[in-house]
Amino acid sequence: MNKFEYTSKRIKFKSSEIQTYTFGSGKKVILSLPGFATPGIFYLFFTSFYNHKNFKIITFDVPGWGGLSDNIFKDNKFSIDECVEIAEKVLEEYRVKTCNIIGYSYRGAFSLRF
Repeated sequence: MNKFEYTSKRIKFKSSEIQTYTFGSGKKVILSLPGFATPGIFYLFFTSFYNHKNFKIITFDVPGWGGLSDNIFKDNKFSIDECVEIAEKVLEEYRVKTCNIIGYSYRGAFSLRF
């Protein structure tokens, strides 16, 4: 089993901050969209039995759904389009041009929209 090692970074999104995480050191980049009420760091557990040299996971905490991102939806209705913008901003911040996308629970549908 691999060690649970990751890096985290808060990125600016409009007037808020989004908590992001990366782990793995491979060339294959995977944008991992967390499910309802779970933080992005949850993907560490999903990949703990795989060789982290084979992939690089980039993920984030969906605002208001668990984790450390600012809740941009506290005064507004939840917007899947806003989440798409967040995902685009995360990829831009990490300078990713192409990647694979995975999601579970509600984020499976979101990954299709993205």
